[in-house]
Amino acid sequence: MKLTEQIDAMEASAVDPHKYLGATRVRACTLMLPLLTIAADFVSIAMAWITAMWAEPISLCFFFETGFKDATFTDLIPPIVETSVFGRSSGWSRPSRACARKAEPKASAAQPLAP
Repeated sequence: MKLTEQIDAMEASAVDPHKYLGATRVRACTLMLPLLTIAADFVSIAMAWITAMWAEPISLCFFFETGFKDATFTDLIPPIVETSVFGRSSGWSRPSRACARKAEPKASAAQPLAP
């Protein structure tokens, strides 16, 4: 099903497509991008330890003690807030364009689509 047909069906059902499609996309991007950032942080720390183990065997405790001795909790907050703001702005950018798109004319059997 094409996006424009979905929007037309929502309008026929008296549902506001901007509210239904746009709000859920903005909410999903705002919540999921910070979670994705946290998951990427954990994966990067694990891969850094594996790389350190490959170069010179060290324990996990020593890796965390030396790697995080100068790190504070405020070092983690700005990237998470930044991805939340980015998710909100990227979620806002597409729904308005998708809802404003007009339906394309359908080709009949007598008129094949031009390449």
